[in-house]
Amino acid sequence: MKIKVKLFFYSCIALVLCAFSPCTSKEYHYKYNLAVCTIFQNEARFLKEWIEFHKLAGVEHFYLYNNNSSDNYLEVLDPYIKTGDVELVHWSNDKKGWNETQQNAYKDAIKKCKNTVRWLVMIDCDEFVFPVLGDNISDFLKNYEQYPALVVNWQCFGTSHVYRIPDDKLMIEMLVNKADPDHYDNRYVKSIINPKSTITGKSQVHHFYYHHNKSAVNADYVEVKNFRSPYVCVDKIRINHYRTRDEEHFINVKLPRLKKWYEDNAARCFFEDHNQVFDDAILRFVPALKKKIFP
Repeated sequence: MKIKVKLFFYSCIALVLCAFSPCTSKEYHYKYNLAVCTIFQNEARFLKEWIEFHKLAGVEHFYLYNNNSSDNYLEVLDPYIKTGDVELVHWSNDKKGWNETQQNAYKDAIKKCKNTVRWLVMIDCDEFVFPVLGDNISDFLKNYEQYPALVVNWQCFGTSHVYRIPDDKLMIEMLVNKADPDHYDNRYVKSIINPKSTITGKSQVHHFYYHHNKSAVNADYVEVKNFRSPYVCVDKIRINHYRTRDEEHFINVKLPRLKKWYEDNAARCFFEDHNQVFDDAILRFVPALKKKIFP
């Protein structure tokens, strides 16, 4: 009798602990295994390619935060909104500035996703994330189920001296020159998080905090505790960061933003040091992506 009482008591404790502990994918049913969150402003020319690429890579849903765009973004996104692929949120500037605006949008997304999304990719819409060997991000993440997040390093791309990408070409097929693989900026990471394991109130842009004082890891299972990794890890999964886009976008959109943080000469160095090395790793997605963009 005493044994049965003890078993009942321990079973009750186990149920209580499960109720209040962050769940893994094996313990909890999620509507989406893989979703993406981003905040954007006047990116209509590039949005369709970005969405279709990530759909090919296994993304099932997109949480897109529009920050006062004045271009034809709604025309581009409307078909995806109607199919339920995209959830569009209009998000105005925070009084404290852009970083606060982006952080608050991310916090809002994490709250929305805690019970619906297993993995949430926190990237900008000039960033394309993909596994180096396989094609599906969800399949790759199966090796990291026990961690609250996976962090992924950049490979920063330049303009490839293309003034404007032709309408019948993809950005990823035209912009093939990047900075040195170990460029200082490539040590920055972006995160693929488990929203249920993430402390919402402390969320930032490149870095998040997790319950039970756990840490994110990179693809080598090395802990990364802030927004920069100890080394550039891109041999298993990576982010192609097209931070300049083409020259027209860089001159008219990117450069004015950069001048808020850099001297003019330093900002223009993006033309030189981001066009040093040819990289075709992403080009294997081009045939399938073209069928989606140019049917």
